Amino acid sequence: MDTSLYNNGSTLTNVVISGGGGSSATIHWLVTDHLGTPRMIVDQTGSLAGVSRHDYLPFGEELLAGTGGRTTAQGYGATDNVRQQFTQKERDNETGLDYFLVRYNSSTQGRFTSPDAPFADQFANNPQSWNLYAYVRNNPLVMIDPTGRFGDYYDQNGKWLHNDGKKDDKVYVELQVPLGLPPITIDLGITHTQFEIIANIVRQEAGSADQEENRWIAHTANNEASATHVSLYDLLQSSFSSAPDDIKANGIAPTDSSDRANAARAGVSTVFAGGPDPTGGARRWDGTDFLAWGLHGPYGSHAKFRQFTAIDIASDIYNTYESAQVARWGHSITYSGTRYNIPAAVFTDTANRTAEGNFHYVTGARRATQGLTATGAKGQTIFWRIN
Repeated sequence: MDTSLYNNGSTLTNVVISGGGGSSATIHWLVTDHLGTPRMIVDQTGSLAGVSRHDYLPFGEELLAGTGGRTTAQGYGATDNVRQQFTQKERDNETGLDYFLVRYNSSTQGRFTSPDAPFADQFANNPQSWNLYAYVRNNPLVMIDPTGRFGDYYDQNGKWLHNDGKKDDKVYVELQVPLGLPPITIDLGITHTQFEIIANIVRQEAGSADQEENRWIAHTANNEASATHVSLYDLLQSSFSSAPDDIKANGIAPTDSSDRANAARAGVSTVFAGGPDPTGGARRWDGTDFLAWGLHGPYGSHAKFRQFTAIDIASDIYNTYESAQVARWGHSITYSGTRYNIPAAVFTDTANRTAEGNFHYVTGARRATQGLTATGAKGQTIFWRIN
């Protein structure tokens, strides 16, 4: 039985201890190539005379002594009893198959011996993905398959693809590229647990399946997190988000394939994948309540009129925002048993409009030091930059 310590994050790397431990155990050091395949194996003596060498064809079939000028004197064909072979996968001595955790790969055929899950990562624009038995999209010189399946991945539209069965709590997004080339895979750099919860909060805040609205909310929250030097996860767990506690405690299940779930996950993915901020630096957002309450809501003026010195909305942004609200709710909405007009009187008062038709209101808030300027309206939401 082998005890392998070559995984990333181990105290030692590229080491195999064979024999079950104790004084009878032997140690081998693995010198690997760019794919992680052991090409030279050094025993515990460190002697060059004890070095064994291994070369492989592209799909992992081993080239032995007597092939292409390889000799036993060079170390080819030596018995080292190390089972970690092609891309450091254990090779079964009886069948010659490589163990990829969820299925076996046959190096002589260049194929897995059992199929991948149907429709897990097959794409119309990449014919190499259509064969469920194919190894790394038939591109073994530069790609590896750690587990026999691409794992813990979502596509760029937020759709969950599959997981690799590894309890590493990682999350990836797979970006499709043109011309049938292999997709680009990005490690989002957060835990899968946090990703699911952040997406659930964004879904709650957006309240719709509008992909742009979800993307803008995710980036707006991230802008505030960056400005206040906290993580996006910690920010959304605070009072910054009005989502209820049960939403903040639970993530969207990967199997939830609803449009709203996919839109929220796609929005969050663009943030952690380093996508451009579409919001123009927004750090706040509002929904229907801002337009309906104005200066006379359930708690007096809407919070924005109490927290900022002035509020500015360009006419095109205002018209988009109001139209979306009226299309959904009509010209009134009920909060806590009270009916409010859409829009509130402060927005229809011509005294609060510039010559160009833009909304401009000086709040007179005594403790406020900053103003708000709308940067856009997406779905049911208006977004604000703090001046």
